[in-house]
Amino acid sequence: MVSHQVMKDSHGKIKLMIQTHLTVEQKLHFNFTCEFSTNSSQLCGQHGLSAHFPQCTCTLLDNLLTDAIDVTIKINLGKAKLTEQRKLINCSNIHGQPGPILCLLCIRAGCQWIGDSCSWASHLAQYTQDHICPKMEAGMNISMPDIGSITPSVVSLYGKNHALLLGHHLSNVIGVRIQPLMECSPQECPVWNKTGVSLTFHIPSTETKRVVKVCLLLPDGSCHGNATITYQSSPVCTDIVPRSSWRSGKRKVKLIGTHLDFVEGMIQSHAHQQVSLPGNRSFQMLTYETPAAGNTQICSSTVLMRVANKTVACLVNLTYHPDPEFTGFTTEKLAHDTQKCG
Repeated sequence: MVSHQVMKDSHGKIKLMIQTHLTVEQKLHFNFTCEFSTNSSQLCGQHGLSAHFPQCTCTLLDNLLTDAIDVTIKINLGKAKLTEQRKLINCSNIHGQPGPILCLLCIRAGCQWIGDSCSWASHLAQYTQDHICPKMEAGMNISMPDIGSITPSVVSLYGKNHALLLGHHLSNVIGVRIQPLMECSPQECPVWNKTGVSLTFHIPSTETKRVVKVCLLLPDGSCHGNATITYQSSPVCTDIVPRSSWRSGKRKVKLIGTHLDFVEGMIQSHAHQQVSLPGNRSFQMLTYETPAAGNTQICSSTVLMRVANKTVACLVNLTYHPDPEFTGFTTEKLAHDTQKCG
């Protein structure tokens, strides 16, 4: 329903143009608005937003598109509302070996393929997509990818970094598309460490427990394969046994709670270094060795669980005591010439 182009005018200003592909009554054309937003900062400059059905344009602030940014576009047409997500990329940064894959990456970014390179879009960009790239692609023999497994396939609401996907014909995959079952807007995750049979990607966070569909994205925009990822609740730590450690650390303590199998590492508030975890953790329990208190005069330390890009604090703290000292012993004579030490 929506396509986009990224243009640069004669003054060097970058413009994001949104084209809607909707058929509506003439009277609604005058009740057409667009809103652009991004998480990082303001997107459109002052007086840089215009909307005239079926197009709306945002003139980006200077030096905003030095790197890829995620943009949310909210389109209002009468009482109807439409939300679209787009990833904007500086067209000048799309370069590499000329060919159909680079051409399709360029067009999907809203740029224009001219000759053997990618440049800022013009009104010819739509024809470029329709005619040039498919002709280049016709000479390629691209096998359709499929998914064998995803590890892990069950994650917490915070997602998972460095998930491993195994399958077949993965060399031409450019992304992993994650589609919630009851929503229209999918997420596209970049991939790396690609071979023909494996690739790595990040599973993004979500706000609710649910099951999402996963498919593999090719440069032509098609998505192949069929798998699922299940989101469950995030870890909760309710107790620590024992709740104390000596200052030199290395005391084995046990965390009690739920969904602790999602925990990837432990950090304590007085020590910035992450503590590695053994492999024998479970849904309700995990163990680790406490770090040393060092030169800090701490009495209590907050215990933090690392899950993907988040840290979750335990509901109780860990208390530090001075190291035990051996000062001496006494003996007591018992029957049969046996002595007891105390």
